[in-house]
Amino acid sequence: MYISHESTDQTQARLQCVLAQAEMLIFPDPHAFVEVNASRFPVELVTQAIAFVRDEDVWSALVPSSNPKDERFVVFGFHFTPGLDNSGFVGWLATHLKSSTGSGVMVVCGQNTNRGGIFDYWGAPLSVADVIVAEIERLRTCWELGQVCQRKLRERGPPFPVRVLRRRVAEVFEQSGLRITRLGRDHA
Repeated sequence: MYISHESTDQTQARLQCVLAQAEMLIFPDPHAFVEVNASRFPVELVTQAIAFVRDEDVWSALVPSSNPKDERFVVFGFHFTPGLDNSGFVGWLATHLKSSTGSGVMVVCGQNTNRGGIFDYWGAPLSVADVIVAEIERLRTCWELGQVCQRKLRERGPPFPVRVLRRRVAEVFEQSGLRITRLGRDHA
């Protein structure tokens, strides 16, 4: 974990570059939380859940959901480039998304040492999914930082693409120099 002493502008610049270089995953299906009594682990959900969180009363598993009665989320995640200081990322991006889109978010973090350490899964209300993803893609292009961020990106190499977790690529397009990959559903 990093400790940074910097101005607000320096934090903004650093974290926007961290975002631009992060691998971003977008899950194609909405997700919802399923609650199971805390007295037993919900082993039946292991193959479909992307996160489990527990309090004194329940296990809460974040799983794909097609039920419109559930509180459903668009889920996206970030794996960070090893060696970059991503301290403050969750607070920075959550605050930015709230002020720019009006939407709150939820975040579940995990650890994968082989892929840069801490990773985040984020959820936002399904009703604003397109707005949230568009704002993140806008931030990833570093328009607001201009040459400073572009220079840092050139020094560190190309950013990871945005990708949706599916088996078949439907479309790849270029946007402001960043490769963004959209994956589609398989068709029988």
